[in-house]
Amino acid sequence: MNNTRSHMPGFSLIELMVTLGVMAILLVMASPMITTTLEKNNVSSATNSLLASINYARAEAIGRGTYVSMCPTTDGRTCTTSTDYDTGWLIYAYTSSPVAQAAYDSTKSNNILLRYITARSGVSIQAGNTKILTFGPQGEMKPDNTPSAFDICYQQASSGTAQSTSEVPGVLLTLESSGNAFNQTLAAGAACTGPAPSSSI
Repeated sequence: MNNTRSHMPGFSLIELMVTLGVMAILLVMASPMITTTLEKNNVSSATNSLLASINYARAEAIGRGTYVSMCPTTDGRTCTTSTDYDTGWLIYAYTSSPVAQAAYDSTKSNNILLRYITARSGVSIQAGNTKILTFGPQGEMKPDNTPSAFDICYQQASSGTAQSTSEVPGVLLTLESSGNAFNQTLAAGAACTGPAPSSSI
């Protein structure tokens, strides 16, 4: 009678502990890279969302043959006199007696709310001024002193002013008077406090 045991393949306790130790070290090394990638994606997502809204507002102005505006909001019902677009923004049109840069008023029948974009977390979106962004029937910006540029940067919850860094660069989104928009990378160290007038076209 053969009492020998057959050898069962597997890991010893020491081998398993070594493997887990190596995995933990690799995870710690990769963590900053993962965090940086997520922060970059946050800035990119916010930039794309703002650009999509600008293009949408412009297209609606052309299609409707009237003024279409964008303004920052904190409640989804009223415009705020602020440069902070990371709190959310409204896109709206006028059915009669259009006035460029008129604030959205949910109580008036001549205001049509087209879209409400909710607040963005972990990102700062600052306009160049507090004026309402308005497009005319030809897709042009109305009037000339409408905000023509935005700073977009990663914002840490515990920090004050957001800043462009070499690891997570900010974005300068610029609008031309024709209504076209383009973006470029902000220099490392630039504060995201809203573009100066000289930064816009």
